[in-house]
Amino acid sequence: MRKYTFLLILFPLLNCITMAYSKKFNFDADASPRKEFNSQPDIALGYRVEGDSRSYLFENLLIGNERRLIFNVNEDVILLSESKVLPNRLKQVVLYKSIGGELFNDKKMVSEAELIRTGIKPEEIQDHYILIRVLEKLGSFQSAQYVSIQRNDENKKMFTKEFPPREAYIYVNQIEWKQRDKLKYIGNNIFYYSGLLITMPLDVLTSPIQLIGGVYILFSGGFVK
Repeated sequence: MRKYTFLLILFPLLNCITMAYSKKFNFDADASPRKEFNSQPDIALGYRVEGDSRSYLFENLLIGNERRLIFNVNEDVILLSESKVLPNRLKQVVLYKSIGGELFNDKKMVSEAELIRTGIKPEEIQDHYILIRVLEKLGSFQSAQYVSIQRNDENKKMFTKEFPPREAYIYVNQIEWKQRDKLKYIGNNIFYYSGLLITMPLDVLTSPIQLIGGVYILFSGGFVK
């Protein structure tokens, strides 16, 4: 029986090595779109996508040149994707990070002065804006707020909220693999799952031997006599 003792150690050890490998190489982190994002500024101005009233484009949020991020807003979901769409001339969308919270309260009106205080230049003020606010690093599942405001016809220094600020969850859809190492990610997965496919069935098949060996070792006084 002692000649099979190595099986008691070999297959569980291989399993432990495989599982330890999965912890050392974090596959989720390897694939995370967060690696594609620049640090989000406190305020960023974006554009409406022509012909689509629910899609908004931002430049300079993704790492690299000529990369544009689209916010596709649909009720309680905001889907992020990368796009080659060119921006129009009007910056009509504002993305906030750690500022601008006072714009997302229950008040029905927003003053032009409030918009300027949050960082929009007076010469950039448009008659209509979409305001979006996120509090965490872009690139992962998170919550956000958004609201549409329109310049008031009676008081040009005020903006009316077209609907109460809405809560939404941000999901990342299609972001190109540029900063992430796709080959490394695929290789880690192949190594990990091939290890499981080999060691786990063998571990199951040899479990009777391991059980008998364990009992034998227990009653024979251990590995060393």
